[in-house]
Amino acid sequence: YRKKGDFKNAIPLAEKLSQEHSDFEWAVREISWTLIQGKIQQFDEKTPLVEVVNTANRILDYEVDFLAKKLTVFRVLKLAKGGDNWEIITEWVNKIDVDSLSATPIKFQSGKEGWSDRCLWYNYKVNALLKNGDFATAKEYSTKASGECFKQKMFFERLHAQALKGLGEIQTAVCLYDKLCSNKRSDWWLLHEYGNLLRVTGDIEKALSTLCKAALSNRNLDMMVKLFSDIASLFSLKQNDQKAYVHLYLEKYIREKQDWPISNSLNTAINKLDGDF
Repeated sequence: YRKKGDFKNAIPLAEKLSQEHSDFEWAVREISWTLIQGKIQQFDEKTPLVEVVNTANRILDYEVDFLAKKLTVFRVLKLAKGGDNWEIITEWVNKIDVDSLSATPIKFQSGKEGWSDRCLWYNYKVNALLKNGDFATAKEYSTKASGECFKQKMFFERLHAQALKGLGEIQTAVCLYDKLCSNKRSDWWLLHEYGNLLRVTGDIEKALSTLCKAALSNRNLDMMVKLFSDIASLFSLKQNDQKAYVHLYLEKYIREKQDWPISNSLNTAINKLDGDF
């Protein structure tokens, strides 16, 4: 049933085997792979994470081989990230040893290369550490990842900069962001982060210039709601109320268009400036 993809029959039979022959090695292997292929790999972002975790725990309880364990753990990590559940990611990323994972990039049928399993693990691990405020350990792991994941070096250097910021090493973080954003085609979100970091240093002019560059490098307005809000805030600091008003109104326009919530503070700020023009 499993090899034919007939999970409608395979799963109930696996459940029966689990109850009657849980000490039979061959049965255990078939049960675990049926749960992986018939459930874990079929789960998507609509599946409740509690169901994902419970199923994954059942699989690992069978003391499965490395491949089965890796597929299970990474599926939980992917779905937990989609659900923005970093508590689950923090727990599950530690269920597999990074040194056991391949450093060879995944190859797709198109011929393109993706991330290796090891680099994917580093990405989950460092982001989880940052979310939990463990900046010192995040700095340590991002350094390792930058040295091992050459093609993703920029991504891990950016995470390294965030760890430095969290540790209060602001100027070192600024220098790293400056290096990352030196490319004329730097991603808008990277420029957004850099501009906000420059604001922390008090360099308002450069911060504003960087945020405006970020806005000009992306044509998808819906993605830049927070960016427009940050630009408006900097114009307010410069006492340029007219430009602050324009960017706040642009934020409100996008929110209305997308039927997203509009805070009272945003309406208040717009109404306050509206009377000046």
